Amino acid sequence: MKRTILRMIVVTVCIALIFSMAVFVPVNAERKPESIGTVCAAYKGYPDVPKAAWFYTAVKYVSEKGYMSGYKTGKFGPGDKLQRQDFAVLLANIAGAPLYQYADSNGYFPDVQKRSYYAPSVAWASDKGYILGYSPHDYGVGHSITRQDLCVILNRCVGSSDAYSASEMSKKYRDWGKVSPYAQDSVAWAVKNGVISGMADGRLAPTEAASRAMIAQILMNMDKAGKLNLIACPYPISENEAYEIACRFWNYTPGMTSSDGKPIKVFYSSVVTSTGGSGARYYKFLLRWLVNNSYYSTIDMVYVSTTTGDCARSV
Repeated sequence: MKRTILRMIVVTVCIALIFSMAVFVPVNAERKPESIGTVCAAYKGYPDVPKAAWFYTAVKYVSEKGYMSGYKTGKFGPGDKLQRQDFAVLLANIAGAPLYQYADSNGYFPDVQKRSYYAPSVAWASDKGYILGYSPHDYGVGHSITRQDLCVILNRCVGSSDAYSASEMSKKYRDWGKVSPYAQDSVAWAVKNGVISGMADGRLAPTEAASRAMIAQILMNMDKAGKLNLIACPYPISENEAYEIACRFWNYTPGMTSSDGKPIKVFYSSVVTSTGGSGARYYKFLLRWLVNNSYYSTIDMVYVSTTTGDCARSV
């Protein structure tokens, strides 16, 4: 028994010493120059987005903000329809969502393949109550997102009830009656708050699929109205980015184990305020290893600044 306890102590000390070697790594210097929701590199343009197009300004805006990007071919695809799973990815990108927490989840939707590029975003959006799926067993992967569903999702994100009445909407749009009952309040909210407007022919076209150009316009409208920040992370450094910074601080990689094969993981704890009186805020992360297959014991902890990404062992 004494030999087992001594072995655990030695292993713990060794692990702590190994990870402490990363203290002097310039973590912040490794970060990309742009963060989610901030201005990115200068807009270089897309061959399929001419300056004369109605969507040029919106595409340029969301590209510079980092909300949307083009394809690997260099094109933006303004007329392409955005599918439901890809809108979840877009929403998670804007929010700086902590997708590492959903790495092995599919939101319990059978049609969402685990470990697909969109599964963590779908699970996050479902967990937040933003995108609920057609039913608990059908997310709707591969289906284009409609204009009315777009309004429902964004209204859930913002949580606003400031909307036109049904009578006001019926006077404004001749196809108001085609808006599904579940979406009427959200569509009325979107129209009143300038999130969407009618088509060129004056229709709402609620059940038509939303194109990438339309979504770019909607995101720009929301951002300029100060509504998109209700979705986005309130800090310059998102929790997802902070997690990656903490992992680099410890030289941690997923699947890492101790010398005797015990799984090691990085856990997010909370956002804390500095005790030094500066009011600075930090994400707190814990480096832990699995003990007795049922309990994770803390090896080390680090605090990541919500504004600069700098790391500290105490704040």
